Amino acid sequence: MQTKHIQHFRFLQIALVLVGVLYIGYHLVEKQIIQHEHWKSRLAAQYDKDFTLRQNRAHIIDRHGIHLAVSTRAYSIYGIGSEIENHRDTASLIAQALGMPDYGPIYQRIAGATGFFWIARNVDPAVASQVADLRGVGLLEGERRFYPAGKLLAKVLGFTGVDVQGLEGIEHRFDRQLQGEEVRVAIHRDARRREIMLEPMSRNQETTKPPLQLSIDSRLQTFAHHTIKTYLEENNARNITIVAMNPHNGEILSMYSWPSFDPNNYSNYPRQAWRNEAVSSTFEPGSTIKLITYAAALQSNSVTLADIFYGEQGEYREGNRRIRDVSPLGWASVAESFRRSSNIITSKIAAEIPEETFYEYLRLFGMGQATGVELSGESQGLLRPPAQWSRLSRTSLAMGYEVSANALQMVRAYSAVANGGYLVRPTMIRDGNQDAEAKRILTPETASTMRQLLKGAVEQGTGRNAALEHFVISGKTGTAQKLDPEHGYSRDRHFASFIGFFPYDKPQVVMGVFVDEPDGGIYQGGAVAAPIFRDIAEKYISFYGLIPDKKGSGS
Repeated sequence: MQTKHIQHFRFLQIALVLVGVLYIGYHLVEKQIIQHEHWKSRLAAQYDKDFTLRQNRAHIIDRHGIHLAVSTRAYSIYGIGSEIENHRDTASLIAQALGMPDYGPIYQRIAGATGFFWIARNVDPAVASQVADLRGVGLLEGERRFYPAGKLLAKVLGFTGVDVQGLEGIEHRFDRQLQGEEVRVAIHRDARRREIMLEPMSRNQETTKPPLQLSIDSRLQTFAHHTIKTYLEENNARNITIVAMNPHNGEILSMYSWPSFDPNNYSNYPRQAWRNEAVSSTFEPGSTIKLITYAAALQSNSVTLADIFYGEQGEYREGNRRIRDVSPLGWASVAESFRRSSNIITSKIAAEIPEETFYEYLRLFGMGQATGVELSGESQGLLRPPAQWSRLSRTSLAMGYEVSANALQMVRAYSAVANGGYLVRPTMIRDGNQDAEAKRILTPETASTMRQLLKGAVEQGTGRNAALEHFVISGKTGTAQKLDPEHGYSRDRHFASFIGFFPYDKPQVVMGVFVDEPDGGIYQGGAVAAPIFRDIAEKYISFYGLIPDKKGSGS
């Protein structure tokens, strides 16, 4: 009898266990399958919000592999207001760690918060470690961008924001290519719906993206920086811009503008300081555009090198406009007028070129068109069609007025002579795919003739201050009066420039120096910009050990 009771009891135990298992199983099926969406939404309610961070952004390097932009470890400090007990002490300790003289701003943020809030973004690990143990304060590992060269390449590289997204320059233009892995972070709540912590929700497998290699030569960029710094010890200007390019493939070797800014602390500067004047600022070129005028005249057979023009002894009236030359000329050849940068003879040569033909050549050399370089904010300049020209426009254009261009456009135009007649597309990227972008705009003969004219302008003309003892420099000066919208062309505000290339036979570098509003009473391109060109070229030639070409060819 007792045995029978024991068997009944065990049977009851087993039955109860089976019922329990069936009950639990039913509810698991109900919640995971039948009520899946319901419980999914209940789970989501445990999060207040989620956001995305990115890590492992690709580095940026120059043509020699020198690092220009790197990502370093950083931490973002956050707070959960309901977890912070002593607001004042916590604010004081955080402010001390951040190097803030006053903890008031931190205190106000803490005192007014109940849930999640940011305290500081992307701080050094050493700073983060000082607040890691504070109650209600947490750290989220991330990264920030660091620019080793500081101001040297700021206007080319640009910078990233607090979420490591590109905001300016190369960082902005190639943001998608540079972006690192995506990390989703959620803010958890407790059972009483209080925000309590941050937690990564998902993270891709860590990968190392290949660096983005620029065509920039950091050494040439440094030469430009130090040369401008020396110039500014005794002179001043509103802005100085240097652009250097390989004339054969369009690779930009240097692009420097002064004044600059520190991309590591970009928020300390006005937005105007972030602009890259090499592509965003335009100017009337003045006499540097005579390269296009003479090339158009010669290639269209409007004039020949054998032609002679009268220079009117330095003063000439065209309609109601008076044209003057700094160096008066009588009868002079085309070559002599180019060497001496005669405005009068240039205007007479331009009068021989049909308007449509002249306009076509200005366009062929890239005037009025963006270069397509991989930088944001490029201005295309201004070139009006002949239908909008006045009776005096053709001669104004021939002397570099009624047309505007940026520094890169002008350097690109000179490259077409240096490389034998091809207009190339400038690029900031070193990838070896530029040859297909070249378009022939001059015959080899015309390009060779223009190289000889540019050589003469330095050896015997207005560009003498760009000359080097052991190397032939080919180039042209430019001096333009700046336009005052209210009073016409100014007598005391000028734009000085020099654009040239070297070596003569096989040019490696085309470089332009552009000085906006030089002061001190000396404002001519030959006196201001040409010496800067010479000093930078001399440093480059010495560093890279180029072989001297004392006589060049075509002498």
